[in-house]
This record gives sequence, C-alpha cells and structure tokens, in this order.
Amino acid sequence: LEKALKINPKFLYLKLELAYYYIATGQFDLAFIEVEKIDYEKHGDIEKLNINLIKSKAKLLMGDLDAALSYCIEGSTLCPPDKPLEDTEKSLCFAWSEILKRKGDFQGAIKVSKSYLKKDPDNIPWLNELGVQYSWLNEYDKAIEAYERALKIDGKEPNVLMNLGVEYLK
Repeated sequence: LEKALKINPKFLYLKLELAYYYIATGQFDLAFIEVEKIDYEKHGDIEKLNINLIKSKAKLLMGDLDAALSYCIEGSTLCPPDKPLEDTEKSLCFAWSEILKRKGDFQGAIKVSKSYLKKDPDNIPWLNELGVQYSWLNEYDKAIEAYERALKIDGKEPNVLMNLGVEYLK
C-alpha cells in the first residue's frame, strides 16, 4: 500500500486501507497521521465519514476517549437520517456507543443504540447491546424487553439467550 501511494498519492481508498492496516497492526498513531494527510474538504460525505471513523478508532485505541468521541459526533452529522445504514455508519455507531460506555455514559450509549435501531429495528446484535446497556444501569425490565424483542426475530440467538438468562437471575 505504501508503495502504491508513492506512485499515486491521490488514491483516497489506498490511504484509508493503509490507515486500517496501521490500526490492525497496533500502529494507531500512524493510522491517525495517515488520515490527517487527507484533504478532508475535497471529498464527499461517505469519504468524510470513513475519515472520521478511522480517526475515532485510532484515538479510541490510543486511549483519547474525548477526541474519539468528537470524531464520532462529527461523523454522525454526515449520516443522512432518511436513508438506510451504510456499513461505515454502522461502524461509526458501534464505535460511538463503545466510547460512551468506556466513559461511563450508558445513557448516551443507549441513545446511540436507539438511534441505530430506528434505521435497523431487527438488528439482533444491537438489540442485545441495548439490553446489556440497560443492564449496566440496573434497568432490568428494559433489558429483558430488548432481549425478548431480539428473540422474536431469532429465538435461538445464543448471546441473547445467555444475557436474558442472566437478567432473570438478577
């Protein structure tokens, strides 16, 4: 990737792939530096969303939760509210929720999860995640409701079944 970028440094997708490579290999600072080199304003919303997602992931993995959160918030402004979720938007929502949980803001994480579920209401992993978030706040009835909603979609989902069982033991 680095050699290809030296040949043609204008290929955005190569820069993004290189940044993901750096993240995958634990070189978070290099990932952030790579996307910082990109002229943000020259690109469309989907590309900007990818840039913000990489910056957020790099900062999250570097331990800078506040910076990671700011990139998620900035990226969320690029997500069209009236269109189905793109993969990048799904990843952004997951990162945003994870950052908020690590900061101890479970109410904020629940808001992100509910926002996601408005666009994709039958997403079992997100319904499971919503249940876990409610459980952390000791809102067991709401947690059970989220798990049961997921089980109506797939009654054999093992993570949901396990989490529901744990809730009933509380």
